[in-house]
Amino acid sequence: MSAWEIRMNGANGFFRLAAPMCLSGACVHMKAYVVRLLAALLIAGSMIGYASAEVRIGITQAMFVKDSLTYDRWAKYLSRSMGQPVLFVYRKSYGEIQELLRQGDLHFAWTCGYPFIKGVQDGFLRYVATPEIGAEPLYRIYLIVPASSTARSLDDLKGGIFAFSDPDSASFRAFAAGQLSQGKPIMSLNQWFPIRFFTYSHAETVKAVADRVADGGSVDGHVWEAMAAILPELTRKTRVIARSGTYGLPPFVASWRADERQIAILQKALLDMNGDREGKSILELLQVTRFARHGDKLYDSIRVDLGSTPMWREAPP
Repeated sequence: MSAWEIRMNGANGFFRLAAPMCLSGACVHMKAYVVRLLAALLIAGSMIGYASAEVRIGITQAMFVKDSLTYDRWAKYLSRSMGQPVLFVYRKSYGEIQELLRQGDLHFAWTCGYPFIKGVQDGFLRYVATPEIGAEPLYRIYLIVPASSTARSLDDLKGGIFAFSDPDSASFRAFAAGQLSQGKPIMSLNQWFPIRFFTYSHAETVKAVADRVADGGSVDGHVWEAMAAILPELTRKTRVIARSGTYGLPPFVASWRADERQIAILQKALLDMNGDREGKSILELLQVTRFARHGDKLYDSIRVDLGSTPMWREAPP
């Protein structure tokens, strides 16, 4: 008597079954039945594993919304829509989120356009969706000063104290690339701004300038406009003296860890929010009209204007 064996690769190893070898029709039918049974068990096990796997989405404090309850509510909404638990992973900087995406510790992230194009260039990020404000997926970067300042251009701020939001943000890159200074790149921050700091939040940069902690700052124009609508007493203490060209709003991106099915499911969940009562309520809290598919090409202006700017970490002055 020999034995026959069935092996089927599964998430936790393989199934194995040994039985006496026989040539009777009953034995052949038994083998076929067992194969079908094990196949069904494997598929069911895979579906259970897929449904229970946690989807990790990275986000930074650079986003305007500060109420963590909004993100808790959004995570629950996306969990229902995706059929999987969703967890927002918070980090201080875009650089930290970028590294987690690179390592595969995150499936997705809502990040800035500049880290996105660098991640695409390096082969570990893919496009998912873009938020829209009104009917536009675009924003501008603002150069702001205290309302009482006499500065009219970046040249007038040279030697002062300057606030940036994040070293990997488009607002910082646009500044360094000369998009806020008549096309004149800033070759040395040490010469321009011996004293400078990063707030890691556009809202905090606005506040730093409003409180005259800084003589100037570069911020996401959408954030400034949103703050002007709900915190006018704060933004009235600042003044916009320069605006960049338009860039794609911060996109949702996928790391190499996310498979095509997960990407499609999250993309649908985001795109469907505007047509759902709860989803629309969350969008309002996020100051977003809707999410839409605009594709990778939307970020070509960042590639052209800022793509040659090295992705470097700020060194002490």
